Amino acid sequence: MHNSIKSILTMSPVMPVLVINKVDKVEHLFEALIKGNLKVVEITLRTSCALKVIEIASKKFPSLMVGAGTVLNEKDLQDIKSAGASFAVSPGSTISLATKALDMKFPFLPGIANSSDIMNLINLGYKSFKFIDPYTLKPYQFGVDAAKTIDPLGLLQGK
Repeated sequence: MHNSIKSILTMSPVMPVLVINKVDKVEHLFEALIKGNLKVVEITLRTSCALKVIEIASKKFPSLMVGAGTVLNEKDLQDIKSAGASFAVSPGSTISLATKALDMKFPFLPGIANSSDIMNLINLGYKSFKFIDPYTLKPYQFGVDAAKTIDPLGLLQGK
């Protein structure tokens, strides 16, 4: 079933990646996206209200394919599925996360940055990937963004 990520990604010419900070008025955003003929959205897990937004979008807008981004671990995967997400996107990949998505039969787009990532995921049966090109990113900004995304304890940010 993980190959169904390809069919999800081809439903719309563009997939907005949304970072939503407030739940209020979020319905208006989804109504506008649907009016604009967009059928697929990714809501990142970078905010405290992200799971609630996924729940609202998936329940109130059944014509919208709602996915979750910044999925970092198996708990995130279970949480987004429980909230109503239809697919997951990660900024990187681990064997345990990719395997869990397969076990759950949950469409998953793993992030890759090198050939080793691709080889490991192909060995699991994956055929679609989100390419993260570290060469086009500014090194400082990449470090800041990576710290925000993959450092939940704030160790890299001096918290």
